[in-house]
Amino acid sequence: MAKREYLPAAPPVGFHFEVKVSDTGFGRVDARFQEVSGISVEIRTEDVTEGGENGFTYRLPQSVQYSPLVLKRGMALQGSSLDVWCRDTINSNFIGIQRKDIVVNLLALDTHQPLMSWSFKKAYPTKFEVSAFNAMNNEIVITTLQFTYTRFEQQPIKKEGQ
Repeated sequence: MAKREYLPAAPPVGFHFEVKVSDTGFGRVDARFQEVSGISVEIRTEDVTEGGENGFTYRLPQSVQYSPLVLKRGMALQGSSLDVWCRDTINSNFIGIQRKDIVVNLLALDTHQPLMSWSFKKAYPTKFEVSAFNAMNNEIVITTLQFTYTRFEQQPIKKEGQ
């Protein structure tokens, strides 16, 4: 009997995902987005040269820098709690800013269950933008929400039996 060769599963698709905010007051309209970007982390470094040594430069780690999390979706007209939180935070003059955890799940196409999860800790909105209105284009109005956070954690989702 011939030995079966292991074939890895196909890579996940980038269009099947969900966004959740830690506050239970956010509804289904607040979980639908057309784009998520900014899942990125970088370690800043400082170049240090040693006196008399011209052959190389030391690169010393400094700090961790996270990119802003950016969420885009069609404009919600039916009273979005997420939009209200963003506008209230931006207009608060930095008094009483409410931080929330935001979770982005990449979903399996067949089961709709999370394959990978990113949890953005203590996030707060830093930008609320509405796309341009243009009578020459047939496009929906897009709302862009940008968030800053303290850190994010990437967590693979374990399947049953692992």
